[in-house]
Amino acid sequence: KDYVDNTQNLLGNTNYYTNTLSFATSGERYNLYLSGQNQNKGGISPVVGADKRQNLLFNLGYKVNSKITTDLTVQYGYFDTPSRAVSSRSEGLLYSTLLVEPFIDLGEKDATGKYVYLPEGSNLVGQQWTNPFYRLNNQEFRYETENLLLGGKIKYAITNYLSAEGALSLQTKQYNTDVYYPKGYQTIIPDIDLNNGNYGLTTLRGNTKNGQLQLNYNRRTGNVDWGVTAKYVYESSFQTGFSGSGRNLTAPVKSLNVTEPSTRSIASSWEKTVNHGYFLNGKLAWDDKVFVDILGRLDAS
Repeated sequence: KDYVDNTQNLLGNTNYYTNTLSFATSGERYNLYLSGQNQNKGGISPVVGADKRQNLLFNLGYKVNSKITTDLTVQYGYFDTPSRAVSSRSEGLLYSTLLVEPFIDLGEKDATGKYVYLPEGSNLVGQQWTNPFYRLNNQEFRYETENLLLGGKIKYAITNYLSAEGALSLQTKQYNTDVYYPKGYQTIIPDIDLNNGNYGLTTLRGNTKNGQLQLNYNRRTGNVDWGVTAKYVYESSFQTGFSGSGRNLTAPVKSLNVTEPSTRSIASSWEKTVNHGYFLNGKLAWDDKVFVDILGRLDAS
C-alpha cells in the first residue's frame, strides 16, 4: 500500500481573510464615523466550517450649542464559531491521527462524498478507534452569538462652574447552539444516545442596562482648586436560558419535536440583578503642592 499522509488530510488548507470598510466625516458641530468588518477564519481542518465574524459600528458626536454636547453609538456583532466543536479536542484530534497506521486513508469517502466510518484496512489492526473525519463530517453543530449595543451620552455646562452629564447604554446578547447526530450515526460500540439520532439545543438571551447621572462643581479660590462630584449609577442585568435534548429521531430534521418524548430532557433558567450606586467625591489642591481626595460610596442591590 502507498503511504498516506493523514496529518495533511486533517490539516489541509483553509482561508483566512478580513474585509474592512470605514467612513468618517466631520463638521463644525458634528463628527460621524461608520465602519463594517467581515472576517472569515479557517480552522484546524477543512472538515469544519470557517469561523465567521461580522461587525458594524456607528458613532455620531453632535454639539447642540456652546453648552450642550451629545454622543451616540450603535454597535452590532455576529459570530459563528463552528471551530468550538474541535477546539477543546484539537490536541487529541491530531494525536489520534498520528496513531493510525499509514496504510489507512482517513480521507476515504463514500459515494455520497461523506467520510467513511471504517476506511479500508481498518480491520487489519486490532485497536478500535473512531475516524475523526467521520465524526466532524456527520455530526452537525452550530455556535452563534449576536450582540447589539446602544449607547448615548449628553453633557450640559449649566454655568462656568457647574456641569451635568448623563449616559445610558443598552446591550442585548443572544447565544444559540445545537448539536445534531443523524439517524444511523456509527460508534465503536452500540450507543443508545447516538446511533438512532440525537438532537440538542441551548439558547441564552440576556440584556444589560446601565445609566449614569452626574453633577460636577469645580472652581478656583485664590491658590486653591477644589471641586465636588455627585454621581448615581444604575445597572440591571437580565438573562433567560433554555436547553433541551432527545434521541431516537423520527425524521432527519433538527427539532425536538422529532425526538422520542420519553427521552427528552428540558431545562430553563431565569436570572435578574439590579444594582444602585451612589458616589460623592471631593477634591482639593493647594498651590499644586498639597492634594486631598475624599470619596464616599454607597451600593445597594
